[in-house]
Order: sequence, then C-alpha cells, then structure tokens
Amino acid sequence: MPSVDIYDSWELVTRHMPIEQPPASYSYEIFKKGSKIYAKNGETGHIEYEDTDTASIIQDVLDVLGSNGGQILIKRGEYEISQTISLNNVNNVIISGENVNATKLTLANNANCNMFEFTSTETKGWFALENITLYGNKSNNTTGKGLYVKYTAPDGKLIDGLLMHVFIRNFPEEGAIIEWVWGWRFIHCVFEYNGSHGLYLLGGGTNAKLWGCKFHENEESGLVIWSKQISVMGCECGWNTLYGIHCGGASYGINIIGCTLYNNSKHNMNLEAITDSQIIGNHLSGAGTGYYDILIGASSSNNIIIGNEYESIVDNGTYNIIGGIGREAAGAGNPPTAANWRIGDIVRNTDDNTLWIKCYDGVMRQIA
Repeated sequence: MPSVDIYDSWELVTRHMPIEQPPASYSYEIFKKGSKIYAKNGETGHIEYEDTDTASIIQDVLDVLGSNGGQILIKRGEYEISQTISLNNVNNVIISGENVNATKLTLANNANCNMFEFTSTETKGWFALENITLYGNKSNNTTGKGLYVKYTAPDGKLIDGLLMHVFIRNFPEEGAIIEWVWGWRFIHCVFEYNGSHGLYLLGGGTNAKLWGCKFHENEESGLVIWSKQISVMGCECGWNTLYGIHCGGASYGINIIGCTLYNNSKHNMNLEAITDSQIIGNHLSGAGTGYYDILIGASSSNNIIIGNEYESIVDNGTYNIIGGIGREAAGAGNPPTAANWRIGDIVRNTDDNTLWIKCYDGVMRQIA
C-alpha cells in the first residue's frame, strides 16, 4: 500500500495535490520538498509515496508500474541515491529528468553500489532513460556503476533500451555496462571521468547504435565493443587513459563512421579482433607516445578501413582493405613510388597526373 504521512505544509497540499486537474502526460512525478521526496500520480494528482530516500521512491514507482509501463518524470533538483535501483520489473518504462543540467541523481557517500541495475532471469524491454545526469561521486565511493545490465542465461535480458541526453559521470567503475545489446540506442549521451571504461558493450544480441555520444577522460577506455553488429556514428573520444575505442572479442559487423578520436593515452582506436567491419571517414590524431591512431590486431580480417584521416596506422591483420584517398607521389611513367602503400590506396602520380590504385592482390594498377 502507498505510504503517506500528514503533509508538512498547506503549500505542499495545494500546489501538488489539486482537487481537480486534467491527467498529466506522465504516470508519476517525483519531486523534492525539504528533506522529503514525493511521488505524485499523474492521472489523479494525488501524492501516493513519500520518503527521505530517493531510491526507495523511484523503486516504489517502478514496481507499481510493473509490466503495464509508463513514464516517470523526475523534477529538477539533485537527488541522493543510497541504494541500487532495480530494473528487473520494467517493461515499457521511461524515466525522464527535466534536462541534464536540472535533474541530477548522485550516488551517496559510501553507497558503493550500482545506481541502476538489471539482473532478472526474464526478458524485459523498452526501457528508456533520458534528460538526466547520473553522478557517481567516485571520490567518496570505491565501487559502483551508473547502469549495469547483466545477462543471465538463457532469458535474462533487457532489450531495446534507450539512453538519450544522459550524462553518466564520475563513477568509481564503468559508467555503463550492457551485457546483451539487442536493439539498444545511445543518442547524445556523455560518458566521462569514470574510474573504468565509459561504456562497455558485450555479450550477445545485435543491432545497437550510438549517435553523437562523447567519451571523455575515463580512466580506462572510452568505448569498448565486445559484441557484434554495432554502429557508432558521429561520436567523440578523447583523453581516455587507455583507448578511445577498443573492439575485440571476435566482434563482427562493426561500423565506426564519422567519429573524432584524439589524445587518448594509448591507441586512439584499437581494433584488436574484428571481422567484416567498416571504419570510414573518421578523424584521428594525437595517439600516445609509441602508440598509433589505428592499430589493427592480428585477429582482425576482412575489414574495410577507408577515407580516414590519421597520422599513424599499423595493420597486423589479414585481408583488410585500407584506403587513404588523395595521396601524391612521383614515379614517371610507372606506378608512383610511395611509402606505406596499402590495399585500396588511390595515389596521384605527380610526374604525369595519372591515378593509380593498389588492388586486393597487391598489384598497383592505373585507373586514369
């Protein structure tokens, strides 16, 4: 049953419990008043839950929505989270803040827990988190992730998730880990200053997509992909302690397009073990001393890496097509002599303005 006490003030009753009002677009509104957190039913306008603990209020609302779904609006303010919020019962649930600068959930001192966590043995779906900041307070916690979605075989999956306009910052461990990535979307999110990786995608499932996200100053890698058929578009990865983007685990079908990677302490992009993937139109610069903008590992093969702007690249794999467009070199009447020719390179011979390409069989052929 809902827990409701006598309210502190007439203002609270009149402003947040109107006798009559049209139904709101949200299922519940969560707001602060003094030291208490309240949850108001969006349809009736009645306050149904109150507590001094934010996590308890959010959990109560998630549990009552259950499989019927709905939207939770968390009003502006900074809310302390002292225990894990379970997503095990969510289906078709949206948790929204007012915006990333207005609504902030902060891990309490010594909470040492994940902020949001899914560990169910059943498949759930259509969960969204938007317009909110999750802050990990890592100087006062030793463990804890912003979002942890665990896969429990055979059916424990949270699929078709969405993070949109979410900042996940300053957690002691990873900003977020998703162990089954089926249908997940990340739009205009920021993962920064976390104690491990910014975002770690691994395990089964396919078809996750990231648009316009930022991975900045995480204490390991910005983005780790240990899964398959992931598309990363227009993202930014800079100043991470390991790599900007790290792909491995025999991943395939990875598309990294139009991203900017810079000043990561090791390789800007480490393609450790991927196949049948496309790395196209990215700008990379400022890899760590002794490291490369792009490192292609020995277990990577049959990838197309073309149209990228970089300062250094090493290919230890096999059957990768690597194209640098617009190179120039001299060599009158013959294939132009150029350092670092790679399969797919198109080079203009500066002696006679002919164009040459290095083909898949390693032969350089004139094309114009």
